[in-house]
Amino acid sequence: MRSASRGETREQWVAILHVDDQPALREIVGQALKAFGFAVVSADGVHTAKLALNSRDDLAGALLDVRLRDGSGVELYEWITVHHPRLAGRVAFLTGSVDADSNQALHATGCRMLSKPFEIIDLSRLAAEWEGAASDGPPVADRRARGGDSANWNPRRSLVAVLRNAGPRPPDVQALREVVCAYVNAARLGGEPYSRVVADLKESMREAGLVGQAASAEERALEDTVIAWCADCYQPAERAG
Repeated sequence: MRSASRGETREQWVAILHVDDQPALREIVGQALKAFGFAVVSADGVHTAKLALNSRDDLAGALLDVRLRDGSGVELYEWITVHHPRLAGRVAFLTGSVDADSNQALHATGCRMLSKPFEIIDLSRLAAEWEGAASDGPPVADRRARGGDSANWNPRRSLVAVLRNAGPRPPDVQALREVVCAYVNAARLGGEPYSRVVADLKESMREAGLVGQAASAEERALEDTVIAWCADCYQPAERAG
């Protein structure tokens, strides 16, 4: 891995590969990690991930979804161990519901696993840890103090767009939950109060066409479900504030 040139800080060049076939999750995770000062290389499958891995030498780690459109995260990890072994110890899987065989294969890799819905702060800490390992330096506790742009980052900015791309109508509920929880955790990390996030979710669902002005019973039930996911991401005291 190359080292930073004179006048170039690590915040400008340390990159994390994020592989997920959901555009909405790639958007939110990418924006969140960029807010913490990391460059993010996004890939939507095994093939595009391999292209990125073969064309870059600045990757500090890789976040792999388990199920991809053209293979699996485990298959991609096995390829990494052969073709990019220096990166093999800095791979983590982002897991949802997996079957017994997939679960066994995941544990056999020895890689870290983060369950969906994950906390954005956990991704940032993991990326900082990888940075330290890749550069033989200590992990960075909070990159917001070192070149990140989280103070100017508004997760709401991309919410409508990602909801529009979250899936078919009616949406895939599991995929929608992953997107919503990633957004809520990012907004919570940015200091957004619970009431504001709920209002943003409701407004965004209408703008994205998930809930109509004259909402049907099914659309109201979907909205209630989304708000319940939001509530689960906040502590009771935060919801009351």
